[in-house]
Amino acid sequence: MAQAGFYSSGTDAAPDSARCYVCFKELEGWEPHDNPWAEHRAHSPNCSFAKKGKPQGKLTVEEFIRMEIESHHNRVEKIMREKVKDAEELSEAVLEELTKLGSK
Repeated sequence: MAQAGFYSSGTDAAPDSARCYVCFKELEGWEPHDNPWAEHRAHSPNCSFAKKGKPQGKLTVEEFIRMEIESHHNRVEKIMREKVKDAEELSEAVLEELTKLGSK
């Protein structure tokens, strides 16, 4: 699993969950016969780590640095999507409360 870019991200609800360190795709429900490389490519076809198809220890220094940059970029995008979602949910709740106050 680690060779294919995954690390454990399991929880009580999904104990076999694994996440790619570059694209942050999470997969669960692993079966003993599953091929981590094939699953990674199938579920995250744009992941540069999955596209390369070689373990971290086999990457050139340049490839490794590019993967790290992509990983940080993806992490920031993921955090920003979560923050935007939180702000949208909060604004909907505030609008709902204001609507209730306006109808009184």
